[in-house]
Order: sequence, then structure tokens, then C-alpha cells
Amino acid sequence: MATPESTPIEVTVRGTVSDAERHSSVEKLRGALGGAPRPVLFVRIELSMAANPAVERPAVVKAMVDVSGRPVRAHLAAATMEMAIDGVVDRIRRNIRRLAERREDRVQKPAMTEAGEWQHGGLPTDRPDYFPRPASEREVVRRKSYAVAHISPEEAGFEMDLLDHDFHLFVDATSGADAVLARREDGELEVHSADSEAGRGPAGEPADLEVLPVSTMTAEGALGLLNVGDERFVAYLDADTGRLNLVYRRYDGHYGLVAPDDAT
Repeated sequence: MATPESTPIEVTVRGTVSDAERHSSVEKLRGALGGAPRPVLFVRIELSMAANPAVERPAVVKAMVDVSGRPVRAHLAAATMEMAIDGVVDRIRRNIRRLAERREDRVQKPAMTEAGEWQHGGLPTDRPDYFPRPASEREVVRRKSYAVAHISPEEAGFEMDLLDHDFHLFVDATSGADAVLARREDGELEVHSADSEAGRGPAGEPADLEVLPVSTMTAEGALGLLNVGDERFVAYLDADTGRLNLVYRRYDGHYGLVAPDDAT
């Protein structure tokens, strides 16, 4: 049986990172695995230290924990490598605990959320800064297509937190519409829905979620909006497939694109 001590951990280092910091990241993260509800199959850690002394938070740490096929991720920047490591470890430990609690709740009783009781985390303030790449040099360097789950916005929020993302593409289980759950700059959550006018609609459960419509356009049009604005992402209905896609700003200054893998 897999144990935290036997779990394989892969470490990637960029920049000036000491052996002591590398060892610390492995030992501290290994210590956070004990509460996992299922065996942890694999752990990946990335430690990056910016060479520019003017960068206020030069240390960036990313971690991915594979809990029997369920990824749990964390990503943050800090003034020192140890601070970044500790922050990532705390986030991984918290989300592993939440994963275990949710699994236990579902064994004991169906998951339910009363109106006004949906709990979610605030906007992470320790994200890396975006690299100021000129618009003329930006490219779509990552395209992700995957099976989009039919779930509730509450479940989408849980998945978004486990993955340490600020948005999550899903199909609303009530309305059957493509939707994106997103965390705004003020920390509140909102839904961008393919089947809703501005306001609150079927995708807006729990009832305190604002539901926003999305426009039909091409990927090029959505990227154009990112080029001229400061949005972190643009959700849109693809002009060819009619499905909800999303383009987003990466921390390296380039772009990524997310789409359902069953879009036709």
C-alpha cells in the first residue's frame, strides 16, 4: 500500500534554488499527504527563483498531488523560497483535508447546500505577477480540451479550489448549459452561462451567484479583447461549434485556450 514515505516526488528547479530548499519542499509536502482519503500516487513540485533583484516576490512554487487520479494543485509566489514552499504546503494540506471531508460527507449523506450557505475561499493574493509581454508577441501556447462534467456550480467551486484555479468550465446539471464559474478580483464568484440573460438563472444555484451572458465570437475575437484589456480571461460561444470556450492569460504573458472535447 502506498504511504507518504513511499510516494514518488518529482522536483523541477529553475533559477538559484539551494539543495536545502529543495529538500525542505519534499519533506514538508510529504508531511501534508497523511490526511489523503485515498493513496497518493505521485507528487510534482516546481521551484522557480527569478534572477531579477527588482522582483518583489521572486520565489514561485507549484505543486500537484495525484490522489488516486484526483489532482490537487497549488501555485503561489512569495518573497522567499521558504515562504512560497510553506504557502503551497498549507494550501495542499487544506485541500486534501477538504477532499477527505467531502468524501466522508457523501458516504454519510447526500451533499446539499442551502441558499446563502455556500462557503468559498477569497481571491488568492499570492499569485505570481503576469509577465508584461507586448501584445504583438503573445501567442496561444496551450490548448486544453477535456470532458466537461455535468455538475452544479457548488461542485464546480469545489473542483476549482482543488485545482487552485480562478475559473472552471462545466455543464450546469440543472439547465444543461455550458458555463464557467469564475472568481472576480474582489473574491466573489460569478457564473458565465451559455443559457442565461444577465441576472440570475438556472445556472445561478446557489441563489447568491450572479449569472452573466456570453457573446458569440471567434477565438481571434476573444484574444483581441485580451490584447486590449486587463481581463484575466474571456468566455465566449464559439462561432463554429456553438459551445462555450475560454481564453485566458498565462503568467508567462502568453495565452491558453480551454474547450469541451465533445464540441462539434
